[in-house]
Amino acid sequence: MPATQKENAEAVAKYLSEKLGALEDKANYTVRALTQTSVLMKGGAYRTKPLQGGQELFFTGVRAGKQSPLIFEFEPVDAQEYEQVEFRDHSAFDALLDFQGDIAELLEVELHEVEDMKQCCAVVHKRIIAEEKQRHEREAAEKARRQEESYGKMDGWGQF
Repeated sequence: MPATQKENAEAVAKYLSEKLGALEDKANYTVRALTQTSVLMKGGAYRTKPLQGGQELFFTGVRAGKQSPLIFEFEPVDAQEYEQVEFRDHSAFDALLDFQGDIAELLEVELHEVEDMKQCCAVVHKRIIAEEKQRHEREAAEKARRQEESYGKMDGWGQF
């Protein structure tokens, strides 16, 4: 189970990346209004660039950041001078239409429960722990079932 803050952020990033990546019908997001954010230029350098309102972005992933817990990654749908757009933490919620709503829907919580990134990370972390617990319970039940099949109900098995 994740222990450090960095490991927690990486686990949350992996979880959100997998779940959001599965929402293929909702992978496109529209920029609300003129927004400044980091972009990865085609040459490999990062720059801060303005994005125009109405611009379409395609969700590509989430990763743990060095200075911010999560960085949401998108590619522009239309050809641009850059190849990737990044939003740190909740700035993606502010900049993109329906993104925060999709996160809330994905996590099966109310919108107010993911108002900021700390809340979002806490919800995801609880979900990760719950899913891990369920997985362990299923594995234990399967192991018990296999043992029952293997040994049957032999009275006195293993007694000397």
